[in-house]
Formats: sequence, C-alpha cells, structure tokens
Amino acid sequence: GVLQDYAEAVKWYRLAAEQGDQESQFLLGWNVNGIAEGNEQDYESVKWFEDFYKGLVALEAYDYATALEELLPLAEQGDARAQSFLGGMYALGTGVLQDYPEAVKWYRLAAEQGNVSAQVSLAFAFHSGAGVEQDYFAA
Repeated sequence: GVLQDYAEAVKWYRLAAEQGDQESQFLLGWNVNGIAEGNEQDYESVKWFEDFYKGLVALEAYDYATALEELLPLAEQGDARAQSFLGGMYALGTGVLQDYPEAVKWYRLAAEQGNVSAQVSLAFAFHSGAGVEQDYFAA
C-alpha cells in the first residue's frame, strides 16, 4: 500500500477526468468537494459532478441525443447504470432506432454487475423473446 494522500489522489483523478473518464469526473467532484477550502474548489467540484450526471439529466429532459452522447462513453467504461439506461433507450427506441439485440447487450452487461433494473429488463426480454431466443427458464 501507500500512504493516504488526498492531493495526489485529486491529481490522478483530474488527469483521468480530463481525458473523459466519467467515473473519475465523479470521484474528482467528490474529493474536491470533500477537501474544499474556497470558492474555486467548490466550483471545480460542481463542474465535475455536472459532467458526470449530464447524461442522466439529458435523458430525463428527453434530450436523447445529448443523453446518448454522455451515457455511451460511460457505459463503454463499464458503468452499470449507464448500461442499463442505454438498454432502455434501445428497447424503447428513444433517441436511437429500436434495436432489441442491442438493448439485450447493454442489459446483460449491467445485469452481470448486479444492476437490478437491468436484471428485470433482461428477464422480460427472455420471457418475450425480444432480442433473444425466448427462454422462460432463463427469464
């Protein structure tokens, strides 16, 4: 192990966040917020939190193009919540062409990480045969 060093952690989170790693954006926001001692740091914390949640806010505002633009990189980085949301977008055809196999792909990735919403959606897909071969046992 190494000694705990918040300044060093923030340095590494910032490097990853500036390259688009959205989990690092969130963690940077959290860490800067936790050690903030002035307005400049508070502002930076809010900026990183905003970047992380921009996709979810866009989805709720029915701005599907922005939601897809923000959530896709996060999902590709392995974020189960983003994967589940993308599965829903493809299943319903919200902001993308409806594509059940693509929906199942994202639901499966999220479900394997324990995302309950994705597990339920994947079960419905197996039950109905949407995007997968119908399989009541797997459902």
